[in-house]
Amino acid sequence: MAVMYDDKLGYAETFEGALENLFTGGTLPPPEAQKAPTKEAANTGEMIERANQAFEDYLRYLGDKRFEEASKELRKLQESLQSLSQQSAESVE
Repeated sequence: MAVMYDDKLGYAETFEGALENLFTGGTLPPPEAQKAPTKEAANTGEMIERANQAFEDYLRYLGDKRFEEASKELRKLQESLQSLSQQSAESVE
């Protein structure tokens, strides 16, 4: 799956993996391989999980023709992506 946000492109086999690639420059190691994740890495992982959940809920609601709920999930996804983008930009500075 490929995702694009602003001028960045990330890709992986899953939506969550593509977001990780997009905002971290690569995939995050599995939890058991992480020694002491920084607060920033933990926040990034949590935001990616939130974005992934919003995307999955959006697709489910859309398939059920529950458009109002789908719209809410799409807004959650947008907010999560904006937060990830902002955090990514701050970490570069």
